[in-house]
Amino acid sequence: DHVDRQRATTDDGAMPKTKKRKLGKAPSREEVAGFRETSDLFRSNLFRLQTAELLREVRPAHGEALRPLEGAIRALREALLGVPAAELAYASGKKAPRVSHPELAALRLHGASVQLAFEAPAAIDLVGSYLLRTAARPALNVDLAVQIPSACLLEKDYLDHRYADKRQLYLAHLGATLVAGGHVRAARFTTLGAAGGDPGWPVLVCELGGGDDNGGAAVRGWEVRLIPSLAADAFDAAKLKPRRRNLRGGGADGGDGGGGASGAYNNLLRLEGAPTAALR
Repeated sequence: DHVDRQRATTDDGAMPKTKKRKLGKAPSREEVAGFRETSDLFRSNLFRLQTAELLREVRPAHGEALRPLEGAIRALREALLGVPAAELAYASGKKAPRVSHPELAALRLHGASVQLAFEAPAAIDLVGSYLLRTAARPALNVDLAVQIPSACLLEKDYLDHRYADKRQLYLAHLGATLVAGGHVRAARFTTLGAAGGDPGWPVLVCELGGGDDNGGAAVRGWEVRLIPSLAADAFDAAKLKPRRRNLRGGGADGGDGGGGASGAYNNLLRLEGAPTAALR
């Protein structure tokens, strides 16, 4: 009868009740057997050989094999620090924007008129998977945090996407200058997960291998991602608290809505001031 009642309950679609394990209770025989099986598998020679072979296939060889890449990164760093100052301007138009430099024409900015007094990066730091030796194929990239000088910004550029617009101007001009100088083969925008895929907060991807001076064929397939950053005190931290309303012109902000607190937007601004510490 007990079996029939249990079967009837199951046939009706109701899940049979199970007792919850008390905290601190010893594992059951089945659980102990599972632990032992996992431990034995990890210690087996076959498993270790398979893991070592997998890592050998996806992990780039460091040391002598990557000396051309490291030389190319040093050369790129010197090129970045040597980019001359420039006055960048963007103004939206009915058919096409009016821009000071051709590379700015393809941008889609929030503001109708944006100006930027461009200066070379204040600092460049190696961060990310290459620094930690965790890079894996097929995505072979080197991350460089490029600090936008505080002199390029105004005190209230944290409002209404003003910094995000200037950030795009900065990266677009940086990429065009590097390509024109033969320091990289090509440069394009992409997004990182920290910005939630927002195209208004891109990073610049540079393809290496433009010539013998920056690695040539030895670095083909590698990309350098230039990630904009700010000095920790570029904007007043009190202005970037989650409850602050910094999008006063309305517009989408990941669900923050117009007229209310712009928490997600404020968080992006705060992250710009701490990429070096976060990505090391």
